[in-house]
Amino acid sequence: MTLHLEGGLARGTLAIDMDLAVGRETVALVGPNGAGKSTTLKLIAGLLRLDRGSLRCDDDVWDDGAGRFTVSEDRRVAWLPQDPLLFPHLDVLSNVAFGPRSRGASRTDASQLATAMLERLDLGRFAARKPETLSGGEARKVAIARALVTRPRVLLLDEPFAGIDVSAAVDLRKELASCFADFDGPVILVTHAAVDAFMLADRIAVVECGRRVQIGTAEALGAAPATRYVADLVGLNFLRGRVHDGLLTLDDGGTLVVAHPVEGPVTATIHPRAVSLHLSRPDGSPRNVWSTTVTSVEPSPGSARVRVEGPIPLVAEITHAAVRTLSLRPGSAVFVAVKATEITLTPV
Repeated sequence: MTLHLEGGLARGTLAIDMDLAVGRETVALVGPNGAGKSTTLKLIAGLLRLDRGSLRCDDDVWDDGAGRFTVSEDRRVAWLPQDPLLFPHLDVLSNVAFGPRSRGASRTDASQLATAMLERLDLGRFAARKPETLSGGEARKVAIARALVTRPRVLLLDEPFAGIDVSAAVDLRKELASCFADFDGPVILVTHAAVDAFMLADRIAVVECGRRVQIGTAEALGAAPATRYVADLVGLNFLRGRVHDGLLTLDDGGTLVVAHPVEGPVTATIHPRAVSLHLSRPDGSPRNVWSTTVTSVEPSPGSARVRVEGPIPLVAEITHAAVRTLSLRPGSAVFVAVKATEITLTPV
């Protein structure tokens, strides 16, 4: 089964021009706020109509941008927004049974289907409880059960981890990974967290200004990020410029000696671990050394990310011990060193 969206719409200041094909896999949509990720889900769910182009699921045309349009209930698409939207007056079992009942199943059959789905997702103990007694993570799991019990062709999730605590997110991530593996159709997940995209998605589609600017595995995106946002997503420094005779002149100012035999316009990426910091000018082999100032020190498990300002703003990843030894803090004066061989160039 393949879902293919190729078209767009304009709504106020937002313009969507999307080309996205998803088979039996999980694709994560990531991008800045306002990029059009949730709008894309609404187009697929049938909550919005295309101004032009087409939306197809296999041979079924759901929207041709003109007169042909399949309404939401006939698409068999399960859409899970950030709010689980459980019916407050119904218990968990009745919430999950609502889908089969709305499709014509008898009360007994719907209850049996709902019970089986709750057991599959380890939610059976919540069957008699009302939504108000559930935690955020539990409510999300119930909403997923309610979506899956209808056997949808396409599964859409919009920020499923928003507003739940870290421990609940860990459990929910495990449940979703299992559900996605068993689901026989396209799964599209909108998330702002790179870790969720990397752990749950087979491919990652980056959306900026209403367009898909890059799609691929996490490894592929890391090997050749197309934009600064993608580089930030995979944790790389991203630069643009032009190479001539082994010298990279950056669009934003500054130059770097490079080792790759490339000429012309390029994007350059530098892993933060390849950026070294020193209190005095280092000796040895680095061909790119300059003095600058630390703007921030961001601790994280196992290491710290240190940002430095111009002439070439970069992020360095160093150990906590190195931060203490160098006494790094905002305003600290440092020398930056980057080996020419650590700069990866991609012609553009």
